[in-house]
Amino acid sequence: MERRELLQLVMSTGALATLQQLSVDDVAAFGEQVHRAAASLANTADSQRAWAVLTAAQARTVQVMAEDIIPRTSTPGATDANVTAFIDRMLAEWYTAAERDVVLQGLPVLNTRAVAMGGASYVALPAARRVALLEALDGEVTALRRSNGAAANAHWFSTIKYLTVFGYCTSEPGMSKHLDAWPLTGRYDGNAPVRN
Repeated sequence: MERRELLQLVMSTGALATLQQLSVDDVAAFGEQVHRAAASLANTADSQRAWAVLTAAQARTVQVMAEDIIPRTSTPGATDANVTAFIDRMLAEWYTAAERDVVLQGLPVLNTRAVAMGGASYVALPAARRVALLEALDGEVTALRRSNGAAANAHWFSTIKYLTVFGYCTSEPGMSKHLDAWPLTGRYDGNAPVRN
């Protein structure tokens, strides 16, 4: 799948209303801008980071979830793309308090379900069980999408998955090593004013 097709798919399934009105190139540029803003966190140890929304424990859970969604293989994974900082920045600056709360209240639900599977928390589960749990959540969101697309888009897991894919697809590692689309081409405006 090409970067353009992937971003179109991401925009049509759970995107912020603001992003749905932008062109694919503008959405990619927006994602790249969020990554630049989050880059200051990239070289800071997790325990020392000043997260905007997430606590250190929540950030660790999101990081493991994102890496389980897009794992490192022969191409970079979500961690390589600094997706956790991207998600934190998006939740802080682009989501309403109510939307943010839905995501933050979903993380303890994830841990409760992990405990039911025999773990102390989601992060403590073996990788295969974590993936099985995410697949179950994805199945629930997919079933919900059939009956109520808006509710599915507002589901906390749908938001995390969307932001993971969006953050990965607009990151330098995701675009250069996975999608083969780096550097991002600039936007052409044939009617732009002349600058001196």
